[in-house]
Amino acid sequence: MAHPVAEADEKSPFGSLTPEEFYARHGVVHSSSTFVNPRGLRIFTQRWVPAGDAPLLGAIAVVHGFTGESSWTSRFEEVELPLLVVHGGDDTVCDPGCAEELHRRAGSKDKTLHVYPGMWHQLVGEPDENVEKVFGDVLDWLKSHAAAAAAAE
Repeated sequence: MAHPVAEADEKSPFGSLTPEEFYARHGVVHSSSTFVNPRGLRIFTQRWVPAGDAPLLGAIAVVHGFTGESSWTSRFEEVELPLLVVHGGDDTVCDPGCAEELHRRAGSKDKTLHVYPGMWHQLVGEPDENVEKVFGDVLDWLKSHAAAAAAAE
């Protein structure tokens, strides 16, 4: 099955499917919510989890707000879970140096940084081979960490 990004078109990220059909096809459940950060800013967040009885092997957080306005940048040192940071090296929206700073300052002992040369801000909007590279790296990282966690149990 093609990566879900391949189904998107100019009118909808779900292509010709409804959101419900799209998520059912890919075996995930989607939800979203907002919360208010310590500075009083309302932050929107989304979650995708496996549908049915499929085990959760890992979690991905798409983190936005590498500016002083987001307020969480002062808390990088509190990140203690295994951490994978990915960023486009030619991103002109968010400076790749911010991803490097998150990686450097995160308190996690197990942290990995991938800055992709020649890629831009929206890594899923890259040419297919770049999307496959990024998602392949993320999936490999999740699988290796899930296997290590399972072996430790």
